[in-house]
Amino acid sequence: MDLHKFDEEKDSPTFPSQEEDESLQSSLSSSSRTFIRFSRAFQRHVVYNCTHHNQQAQNQGKFLETDLSVYHDCQCDQTLESFLFLDEAMSKYPNATLIKLVDVGVEHDEDDYDTVLAGMGTLPSHQMLSECDVQCATEEARLKVLSYLASITLSGQRMPLPPPGSSYLKQMRETVIKRLESEIPHRRLYSHTRESIHRNYDRLVDILTRARVRRVARKVMGNEKSLGDDDDINSKIIEGVDSLLMELTKAGLCFTEGGARAVIAEFPQVCLYVVREVEDRIRFMTLPIHEQIRKEHMERRGMAKRDVDYYSMMRKGYGAGLTLQQATQAIRAVPQFLSMYHEDSKKPSMLYFYKELGVSPQLLEQARLELGSRLSGCDSSDTYSFAYLNSIGVDWVNIRLLMDAVPLITFCDKEPGWEVLEKSSPVRSELDVGMLNFLRKRLQIYNSDLHAMIKVHSRISSYKVCNNILPTLNAIQDRLMVSSRDLQRIVLRMPSITGMSIESTDAKTSALDARIDFFINEANLSHNDLKEALLKQPSLLQYSIDTTLRPKLQFLVEELHIDKSSIPRIIRTSPAILGLSLTQNIMPKIAIIQEECNLSSNDIGIIVVTVPSILSLSLKKKIKPCFEFLRSKLQLTNPSDLGSIILSSPRILMHGVDTSLSPKLQMIQQALLYEGLSDTRSISEMISIVKKNPSILATSNTILRARIDKYIYEGKSLKESFKPKSVGRKKIYTQQNIDKPMREASSRVGVKKGHFTTNSNRNSFDETKQSGTSMPDLQHSSSLRDIKKLPFSLYDFQNEPVSIVAFASGSIFPADDINTVRGTRRAGGIAIQFPQLTEAGEVFHSRFQDATRLSFGMIMPRTDISNLPQYGLVQAGFPFLRPSRARCELYACHGALKVTLQLLKQTAEEKNMRDVDVNIDIYTHSTYAWNLLKDSEILLDWGSASTVEDVHFDIPGPLSLANTDLLFPLTKTMHRMANNAVINRSRNKRLCIGRTVNIRFQYIGDLLYDEEIGKVTKELQYAAKKAAIWQYERL
Repeated sequence: MDLHKFDEEKDSPTFPSQEEDESLQSSLSSSSRTFIRFSRAFQRHVVYNCTHHNQQAQNQGKFLETDLSVYHDCQCDQTLESFLFLDEAMSKYPNATLIKLVDVGVEHDEDDYDTVLAGMGTLPSHQMLSECDVQCATEEARLKVLSYLASITLSGQRMPLPPPGSSYLKQMRETVIKRLESEIPHRRLYSHTRESIHRNYDRLVDILTRARVRRVARKVMGNEKSLGDDDDINSKIIEGVDSLLMELTKAGLCFTEGGARAVIAEFPQVCLYVVREVEDRIRFMTLPIHEQIRKEHMERRGMAKRDVDYYSMMRKGYGAGLTLQQATQAIRAVPQFLSMYHEDSKKPSMLYFYKELGVSPQLLEQARLELGSRLSGCDSSDTYSFAYLNSIGVDWVNIRLLMDAVPLITFCDKEPGWEVLEKSSPVRSELDVGMLNFLRKRLQIYNSDLHAMIKVHSRISSYKVCNNILPTLNAIQDRLMVSSRDLQRIVLRMPSITGMSIESTDAKTSALDARIDFFINEANLSHNDLKEALLKQPSLLQYSIDTTLRPKLQFLVEELHIDKSSIPRIIRTSPAILGLSLTQNIMPKIAIIQEECNLSSNDIGIIVVTVPSILSLSLKKKIKPCFEFLRSKLQLTNPSDLGSIILSSPRILMHGVDTSLSPKLQMIQQALLYEGLSDTRSISEMISIVKKNPSILATSNTILRARIDKYIYEGKSLKESFKPKSVGRKKIYTQQNIDKPMREASSRVGVKKGHFTTNSNRNSFDETKQSGTSMPDLQHSSSLRDIKKLPFSLYDFQNEPVSIVAFASGSIFPADDINTVRGTRRAGGIAIQFPQLTEAGEVFHSRFQDATRLSFGMIMPRTDISNLPQYGLVQAGFPFLRPSRARCELYACHGALKVTLQLLKQTAEEKNMRDVDVNIDIYTHSTYAWNLLKDSEILLDWGSASTVEDVHFDIPGPLSLANTDLLFPLTKTMHRMANNAVINRSRNKRLCIGRTVNIRFQYIGDLLYDEEIGKVTKELQYAAKKAAIWQYERL
């Protein structure tokens, strides 16, 4: 069966069907064996079955020398899959034989860490490389190899060479030898001879010219009319010969013989490679791209696809989608696209691309835009090389795929970059390329990941691989018993652990061993528990034992009476609590819960063991609003009643008031009204149901809605149906310890009853500062429906107050979570919606567009509106440094104010607004932004200052949290609007935008919750995220 057939016209391969592939796999004899080999072309560990191996190889044990008879090269070999990390391959295929490569290994990797293979973990490199006695490899033999490579280089020169034996030719040869000696490590020469290089040279020339030979053969066959008069017969003959040629020659390019020799002369290192690896690289470049892969790489988000099995994809007949002509032209211009070692990936100078290849600055900018963060940490010559690929017709989708599949196609940037240099942390002015390459191989990461690591922990630039990084990573992986992939996640989230102390002495235990000993022996964690906790919170390895870890452990056991057997569960499920301040966070938080719920320390311990993450909840955002909501809605006058509910179902505290608790109560009340109860009776019944079964509030909105619909459909009474049941209820952990009051803990931190406010509805910056602002009664709040009913009377007012309402939201991309590399470049976006304009439709659309253009410099085009409203919505990029969720939310509020100002200016140009009162309400779902902006009088006072230095920002908490670079411009805009200090700069005249301009920033949760407000909130957040993605792709 032919694995490779070429269509006569398209010159593109077709591949066996699924049935044929399954038939081929089932035909493998029982004598087949499983092998693992390292593919340098893809930097992956390939697992395959092979039926063609000699009998002698069967008895050579676990590790097998590379041999043509076991090389994954014939159609009977069955590729199983490939892995980034060797330990994953060996874990899944424990009986597989590991094939050694032909390169020379060393006994200790610290002596030459360049021998380390990508993803091999803690396995010594000499177990994966051939054993060659380097001492026996004479200097003379090495120089002979270099001399022969120099001859290859000189023979391919396009300019005439001096006569043989001349001193100038000898000088040229010595210069080339010195250059090659500096570029090629000595170890790569020891496994080669002049004969092996000559053999590789001939085979490479053959590969680079194969496609040309094949086309010539097809042309000859196509003109051979004597074969028959029937065109169908001729086509079948042509197809058969073409298939035979492809089966014999495999992948190849369209070089002439002279062109092939010139490419090899330009890049002589290729003669030291395994030729079949070069063939695999070329095959992948020229195979058609899979449609699903194309769709995944259409978006310019710059997020590399790590876990795609690119090698298996190549074996199935899919690749990067370059044509033969494009691949030939690309390798002719940049032979480094064939590199199999990191040190060989350095491209020619930028001047070469600019002068010789004609890469324009405009094309470079387009490359930076299209490839995004994939270029972070890459050498500038890489940008030029990819821009050149696009100039010869290669689509950006194909280039992104090539970058993701072939890590060696890029070279590390030795310059740290301005983002690193601007920090006060120490960093080397020129990075060690060897160190960068080692991290790329050891952790299987991209250059963008390296760049992010150095941004987070710049000291890593001064670490030595042999003394610090290599032994530390091996020690962490060995002693914590984590996989290579888990190690990758830990290091990317906490790069500073590469500098940990790992060597213990009689006098002192290393930092790593001390922390492992604490968690295993004192906290009673198993190795699996510790691994799970570290993957969630890698910083556990860097917390101080004496000042951070041990005091919290003692507090949980001694103060909250938690049994030591429950400690592992707490740390495993919520390790973040070990990083919280005991005296400033955990103890005051527990004291408030105890006082407001009248709970004992034993009760608090039960709650913590049941839901450990409660200790990591924000007292301002979650706990206190939840308490206030339950007291108000369930009419709880006794703290013991509140405590009974929380103790019965502590998971209630994990649910948000506006998104979860309030909608649930409304669902229940509406269902009771449907049963025929009056408003008053429905409220009392709702309270009774929830008090008897508080776990209702701990379920999801979807599940509760489904249960209510089911009971209504079956005609069951809600009161009877919601009675507590033991089936399916989550376990509440109980303890038999003696009650020990919490008063000692509260007295130690100076917390007294009443010192914490119990009626503030959301967070403030300081937990101990009384807010004085109570949570509004949701039953008397306005709803989104009421807002939409407000006419947009700005352009058609009759001396009546004009009301303008806007919703603002901000977001970042990528999100900062455990799966995202710390230090990754991020972008921000905002979305602002004016619901009145949405309802008005196209009437004021042009005016709204003019207002947004004058307010923002980077507006997202509305090419894909999906389910978002077509009118009254603007999406824009965040134009400032340090994008974060909080900063984007704050800027979104300012953006809404700026658009409103432009709308008012439009009207003031046309009509007299001196007798018109203007009320502006801007809603945000960010408690951070709302707490900064809720007091309009303070904002106007700040805005009256001339400069930011003149303002005394009287806010609780650190001033840096206020983001004054964004807050002060907002207050200036607000001050100008409120004081009618608006100027038309084109006409240089003052405008009156209203008799009085009242501006309020409100929390979106203050609106009466219904499905519509929930939908609008989610749509706005989605729109802000889309804007952040758009901003990320364009920067």
